[in-house]
Amino acid sequence: MNIRDLVRPEWIRAQLSVSDQNEAIDALSELLERDGVVKPGFRSAVKDRELGFPTGLPTSGTKVALPHTGAEHVYRSAVAIATLVTPVSFRVMGNPDDTVDVRIVFLLAIADRESQVHALSQLVEIVQEEEILKSMLLAPDSTEVHRAITRIIG
Repeated sequence: MNIRDLVRPEWIRAQLSVSDQNEAIDALSELLERDGVVKPGFRSAVKDRELGFPTGLPTSGTKVALPHTGAEHVYRSAVAIATLVTPVSFRVMGNPDDTVDVRIVFLLAIADRESQVHALSQLVEIVQEEEILKSMLLAPDSTEVHRAITRIIG
């Protein structure tokens, strides 16, 4: 499994404004539900598990959240990405009093748990590349974001 096989340009949402983390999660999960990638309960499962304590990976200038959920809510593997012009705040896992400002949200819908780990490791590589993150935030459309991701993972 490779992230570039799962990230489709049509699943990448660049949003001009989101008011909170609920909207960030809703936009991504709604997209995957609409396309029949995940089961109807996927959105609430993501929120129950990850909304309060997402996997937050800080970089020098941009904070990134990697929400994901269990395979029982997934029909087929997919990754949706939101590049948010307006940052949203997420609480940090293990420290509910700390928050991170999230500009890019990766939402994984991975059907196999071992593949979840592999996919997450690839995303960690992406979020460690500051130039890639900047290019994603500045990209004029989802195709450019898709190209940026495929460049970093080869």
